[in-house]
Formats: sequence, C-alpha cells, structure tokens
Amino acid sequence: MRVLFIVGSCLEINSSANLCHLAYIRGFCDAGYVVDVLSARDDGAVKDPDMRLPAAVKHHYQYSVSLYERVSHIRKKATGAQAQTAPVNADPDGSAGGFGSRVKNKIRGLYGVYGIDGAWLSHVKKFRTETYYDVVISLSCPFTSHRAALELIRSGRIDCGRWIQIWEDPWYGDLAYDFRSEACLAEEKKLCAAAREIVYVSPVTLMYQKKLFPESAGKMRFVPTPSYYSGADASAPQTGIFGYFGDYEPDVRDLAPFYEAAQEEGMIVRNPAKRLRSLRETKKPARETIHRALTREETEAFFHAAREYGSWYLPLYSFLLNTGCRFGEAGALMEKDIRDGGIRIERTLTKTLDGRLTVGRDAKTGCSVRVIPARHEALDAIREQQRQNTRQFTDDGGPIFRAPRGGLLGARCVGKDIDALCRAAGIERFTAHAFRDTFATRAIESGMQPKTLQEILGHADIGVTMNLYAHVMEDTKRMQMEAVRV
Repeated sequence: MRVLFIVGSCLEINSSANLCHLAYIRGFCDAGYVVDVLSARDDGAVKDPDMRLPAAVKHHYQYSVSLYERVSHIRKKATGAQAQTAPVNADPDGSAGGFGSRVKNKIRGLYGVYGIDGAWLSHVKKFRTETYYDVVISLSCPFTSHRAALELIRSGRIDCGRWIQIWEDPWYGDLAYDFRSEACLAEEKKLCAAAREIVYVSPVTLMYQKKLFPESAGKMRFVPTPSYYSGADASAPQTGIFGYFGDYEPDVRDLAPFYEAAQEEGMIVRNPAKRLRSLRETKKPARETIHRALTREETEAFFHAAREYGSWYLPLYSFLLNTGCRFGEAGALMEKDIRDGGIRIERTLTKTLDGRLTVGRDAKTGCSVRVIPARHEALDAIREQQRQNTRQFTDDGGPIFRAPRGGLLGARCVGKDIDALCRAAGIERFTAHAFRDTFATRAIESGMQPKTLQEILGHADIGVTMNLYAHVMEDTKRMQMEAVRV
C-alpha cells in the first residue's frame, strides 16, 4: 500500500504538532507501507537534529513558506530568542496593539483565513504526481494541510483511493487559538464535509466536533496518537496511561473533561479525577497580587509605559481605572450607553455554548445594571477610543472598546499587553481587574460612602463592598502606625 502524508509545516522544527506528525509517519513506515511526504521547506528555520523523517520515507517533496515566516526564521536565528524587543509587541500574533503590531496584523491579514500558512498553500498547489496513492493523509496543525489535500485531489494533481483528515487540534473550537472567526468556522465546515474520514486524537474533541458539525459526525472517529519514541511495540497489548505531561495552563490543560469523555467511551471504568482533591499551593490571595489595587506610583509608571509604546488598549485602561467597570462590561459598552452625563451598564461580554465570545443581552446580575456618573477622564478615554476606531475601522457599529482587528475584547490578548507593559514599567504584573480594585480603593480613600460605592461597582451584596473598606482601612492603619514617632 502506498501512502502520501501532507503537512503544511517544516517537520524538522521542534513542536508538539510535529512530534505527532512524525509519530504517524514513523508508524506507517514501520508497518511496511511505502510512504511519501509533502511538507513545508525549512527556509531558514531553527531545526532540531532529533526531529528527523524515518529513512524509509521514499520521497519527500517540499515547498516554500511565506516571506513573513522566512524573515521571522532569520530573526530568530540572529537573536537566539523568541521574545520581541518592544514590550507591547510581546504577543507573537501581534495582539498588543502598538504600531509594529498593527503593521504585522495588516501583513498577516493579506494571507486570508489561513494567515501566513496560506503562502505555502499557494506554492503547494503546483505539486503534481502520476503516482497512485491508496491513502492520502492530511495532518493538522496547520490547517492548510487539509486544504492542500482537498485542492490537489479535486484538481486531479493527486489520484488516491481514500483521503483521511487527522486533526490533532480542532480549528474553531481550539481554546488556545486566540483569533477564531466565523470565516474559520465556515472553512472548517467545508473541510470536514469534503473528507471521507476524519480522525481526532482526543475523545473530548470528537464529542465537541460532532456537536459543532453534525452533518459530518458520521465520518468522525477517535484514534489515540501513536508513540513517537522508538522501542515501543505498537502491536503488543499495552496498558493505557492517561495524562498530560507538558506545560500546564489551566484554561487549556484541564484534564477533567478528558477523563469524563474517556469514561463515557468505555476506555476507563472509573474517573480518577473525582477522587482527587485539588492541590492547594500556599500563596498570597489574588487581591494582594494580580488583582491588587495599584499604588499611585505603579499607576503612573504603567500609564507612562502605555503612552510610550503606543498601546492600543490605553483608552480602555483609563476607562476602567476611572469607572470601576468590570472588563466584560467595558467590552460590551455601546455609544448609545453614553448619555445624560452618565454611563449606562446594561450588558457584558459572555461566551456561547460553543465557546464563541459575544455581547450578552444582560449584565452579570440584576444589580450590575446601573448608571455610573461620567468623570471627564472616562469621557476622554471614550473619545480617544472612538478616534482610534475611526482611523482603524470602516464600520461604525459594535462596541466602543474593541480589539486591534475590530473583534470583541479578548481577556488573553489584553492580559498579554498588560504583562508586557508591566515589564516595561518595572512593576509586578497584574490583571485588568486590578483597575477596578484601584478605583474602589481611591474612592474609599476619598471618603465615598459604602452604599454609593456599592451602586457604582454593581455589587449585589453590600458585604463585598465592605470587605474592600476593611482591606483599605487595614492598609491605612498599618501605614499610619508606621508614621507614628514616639
């Protein structure tokens, strides 16, 4: 049997995706099949000598990647580092919003829904072979692998008996993918509809993908990822060991759904996660660290850095600091909500069942619906954001505060920008929620009454507001005691 693997990445770059790709290729070679590979050329990439195709691969066809990627490879080799030098450009996807980020976003946007991977797709379309393949297997990530297979098969440049898509990660449903869009969803739907067989390497992914694309659910199945490392006998019965042993990030590495799906699929009898207690690390509460009220010195240093590096989110930060709004409330604020000298909070950002970010119909709670008297600093921030929107976007609708590309505010992208600015300012990192606590602290220090602050912050329980007072008063008491001279 003859097999062609199509993968739109350079297989010599060390990544979790490429480890999976090489595992599949090695498995088919070890099984005695004739294997060809169609992939991306290294084009100056930093290669790992341990990431090698099996010697049994008969032909390896390679095509160039985008100019953007080639320049990026050269830069990484020259610097020997992944990090950007300008703090607000620390996000590799250009989410932070400085001038350099906006330029990069414009360039990347030229490549279409597949981003910079689309350049390889345009090159690989030229591939043609007279060889008949019993099976063509396209591997993602990147997702261009599937599109390349579809176009080559439809155009007759490849003749095959079966086409199997293997999705190591979903596209639209990937929690770690910051730039999901309706265009991505539509393209993924087309790819799934065109395939004869679709394989997912996670039962959780399979479960969600069947719900997301019910019209293609009949041809979807789960197959575990094979072992990459030599010495493992794939044909011998083995006891499964389930776990994740890489870098841990709670929002994308939560194993509880994995164990639940494994139990539903009959792979395990009991869910071990239910018998485990959460490991608790002794550390300071978030209110004293990432959610802390900023000192006046920290506030000044942070906003100086934001102005210095031209952060897109500077008006947002000023608005949050001067209103005490929640992040999601600011992200859902419309121009019609600013009237009669007040800022009406009536809705917040929320997520749909399939994980999409959207503007909700309601606020967080009934008490969250409120009118905040508009300070002139808050109105100045709104006007500055509107000027940015006019320069950046063609449409007039949607929320006032948006992402640099025009979408809804993403907490992750804003968080990366704040982290970068904190490094530039030389202060400890914090989250967007810290602006709310900072506003509340300054209000208390200025003598605002608890009931008034409760209504401005939208607290359902006065006890939450009073806890803020107790915390501020404790700090004030400590500072005043230290100032006593006896």
